[in-house]
Amino acid sequence: MRLLSNPEWKEFLKGYGVITLLWIVGGFLKGPDTGIYVMGVCGLLLVFFWHYTKKRHKALSALSVRLNEILHGEEHLDFVPDEEGELSVLSGEIYKLTIQLREQAELLQKEKSYLKDALADISHQIKTPLTTLRLIFAREREADCRQEAKNLLSRIEWLLEVLLKTAKLESGTINFSQSKISVKELFRKVLEPLEILMELRGVKLVLPREDAFYTGDFYWSVEAFGNLLKNCLEHTKEGEEIVVSTEENPWYTMIVIQDSGTGFSETDVPHLFERFYQGKNVTTSGVGIGLSLAKQIIQRQNGTIQAFNQPEGGAEFQIRIYKSYPM
Repeated sequence: MRLLSNPEWKEFLKGYGVITLLWIVGGFLKGPDTGIYVMGVCGLLLVFFWHYTKKRHKALSALSVRLNEILHGEEHLDFVPDEEGELSVLSGEIYKLTIQLREQAELLQKEKSYLKDALADISHQIKTPLTTLRLIFAREREADCRQEAKNLLSRIEWLLEVLLKTAKLESGTINFSQSKISVKELFRKVLEPLEILMELRGVKLVLPREDAFYTGDFYWSVEAFGNLLKNCLEHTKEGEEIVVSTEENPWYTMIVIQDSGTGFSETDVPHLFERFYQGKNVTTSGVGIGLSLAKQIIQRQNGTIQAFNQPEGGAEFQIRIYKSYPM
């Protein structure tokens, strides 16, 4: 930015010139010495103001250049001057705004990438049963087709329902209620849709003798612990037990679920709660979304979840619901 091309500077020179001329004329009217003195003072003021304004415009120009570089992808953000003053304050505010906008842009890019991957995963999961449906209807056995088609449609319906719940959780549009929840009552509710299947397989759910409580949303807790119990049931042998134990202290309520199945592969443990991840020991046609949904629900209720292999065999889920935020 050239200083002389600045309209504000031109207006200042006009006004200053008129005022200076009046002062000089007035000074000479009083005497030659006074006129020369006034002329010298006005000249010094002009030089001082010129130097100050030029320095200020240079700083503003440098700030403008760096902002332009940042807008075009440059990474440096070292444009906050060390000196105090209005320009320093302005630069500091611009710096904070730039950081905030960059963080928002990066977050938006991550969300776009995440949405793209999620849509690809959802598309793949829905295409699989739809492709199978097409193959089924190409057969001649109508009775078999009807039953298999019914099972696949139920699977698609369940998948869409779970994905919708996951989307609601991730969008932050769900408000979790805060009520006192009995762990025993919770698992009795969780057991209802699985009771017949457990009886057919001879699998028993063992609840703790002493009850424990935590504050959370009962409906969403049923969803989360239902997915964990289903996972345990899928890997528990006939006639075995799934054991639930609890511990309550002033900091958190811990709920432990243990089965007697094959446990987890060591390479699977870090990825168990990732969406659509299916481990090496998967023996069912699951799509790997139940554990991911369970983790999101537990986290929204100020909780944590971890998965382990028991020393004697079988899987173990440890859930801690904190009474205050964990440090």
